[in-house]
Amino acid sequence: MSLSRRHLLTAGAAVAVAAPGRGLANPRFDRNPFGLGVASGEPTPDGFVIWTRVLADPVTPAPLAGDAFRLAYQVAGDPGFRRILRRAEVVALPQDAHTVHVEVSGLQPGCDYWYRFLLPPGHVSAIGRARTTAAPGAPVERLDLVVGSCQHYEGGYYGAWRDAIRERGRPLDAVVFLGDYIYESSVGGTPPRRHNVLDNPVTLDDFRRRYALYRADPDLQRAHAAAPWLVIWDDHEVDNDYADAQSQGLMDRTAFLALRAAAYRAWWEHMPVRPALRPQGPRATIHRRVRFGDLARIDLLDGRQHRSPQPCPRPGRGGSSIVGPDCAARLDPALSLLGQAQESWLYDGFRAGGARWSLLANPVLMAPLDFQIGPGEQWRTDQWDGYPAARARLYAAMRAARLSNPVVLTGDFHAHIAADLLDPAAGNAPVAAEFAGTSITSGAPQRDDAWFAARLAENPHLRLFNNRHRGHLAVSLTRDRLVADLRIIEDVGDRLTAARTLRSFTVESGRPGIVGA
Repeated sequence: MSLSRRHLLTAGAAVAVAAPGRGLANPRFDRNPFGLGVASGEPTPDGFVIWTRVLADPVTPAPLAGDAFRLAYQVAGDPGFRRILRRAEVVALPQDAHTVHVEVSGLQPGCDYWYRFLLPPGHVSAIGRARTTAAPGAPVERLDLVVGSCQHYEGGYYGAWRDAIRERGRPLDAVVFLGDYIYESSVGGTPPRRHNVLDNPVTLDDFRRRYALYRADPDLQRAHAAAPWLVIWDDHEVDNDYADAQSQGLMDRTAFLALRAAAYRAWWEHMPVRPALRPQGPRATIHRRVRFGDLARIDLLDGRQHRSPQPCPRPGRGGSSIVGPDCAARLDPALSLLGQAQESWLYDGFRAGGARWSLLANPVLMAPLDFQIGPGEQWRTDQWDGYPAARARLYAAMRAARLSNPVVLTGDFHAHIAADLLDPAAGNAPVAAEFAGTSITSGAPQRDDAWFAARLAENPHLRLFNNRHRGHLAVSLTRDRLVADLRIIEDVGDRLTAARTLRSFTVESGRPGIVGA
């Protein structure tokens, strides 16, 4: 196969001439060089991105080889590759950690495809399944999504991913991942498994090693191979509770932005996202919009890079704190969780409409959550509770645009939460529903029944609040309703653990909020 100019352009940043002084290697590996599996993402009506990394030993990776590797990819209309529709060569460059992000185009809308990579003299990757979205405005009767977040490697095994891609009546359309793909820090005690390097990553090589460890997990690899992913980040890809250029520990700004640049670069390298999302130093644009015909659109939000620092932090610290009404700074209308440019982009999208269901892929809890039992109130400032004026602007934009069937999908909290989002400016009428999925593995403080009962009584807009289990959200949409199944696993320490649905909730088209359980 020749490396044509057309294929160079089609494959985007994955395909380029080798760096000056670097050659194309013909390596011989004594094990599978596709040790991190394959992935697809960013589906459109005529294509998607496919991803892999050439790395034979993910657990104890040697320093990156200086040579580039010539790969081939194939995209087929059947899992047996009897009908190959696209094939080309790509080059995995050392400056990209030998990852490739191939933009496949020219396919049919609303169809399943299968893909794989090849590396001479005879290495073949696992096979992945991708799917294009329906054409703009085309009628779509059903959409099936998995929503996940917060997968600390040391928290346990990825039984939640095994459950997420279990056999079902209909294949998945997409996986929506809401952040905390890796964790920068390690836990104490005796976890089920350990990071191979316990120190927090600082350099680009440090972050590359952390991603390699996570992506070596076989259950995570199978989840990536099962369906296209739509991915955003939260804080632990960089630093707990960071806000824009401010770290939780108030690190020197220049040093923190250098760390953030390394973290963002490694995230881009290891996610199935477009070459256009490649960071420029410590900056990257990851908010984007995906449409599934006329049935649904998903706005993917960045809740870290552009946010104002959390108000009323603890002395000598940045990041989150629990505050009461005496935190006047919390009410400052200048505070924004998304940043003004992203807010404008989001509200312009609201006005454009174009889908029956409007989903927000949102990294932190939007529903108010009063932690104070009895008189008084207390809120956690890393959530939207730290930015109530920005939340009010978002609610107002939904109402002004008459946004069709808004539903917020949330990560971060390590708890299953189902909530009605009530708008004080509209007489506390529900403006949307929110479903926060519990973590894939990341732990949470253990509480008894009385603790949860008291918080539910204090926050009557919450239909459910339970942090005892790990799992994910399974979301199915039809033209008439959205059903959210809150899936849980029994034992995070067991790869083969049993799983079940904790509760199911329904949102009916044309009726904001949750209508049944």
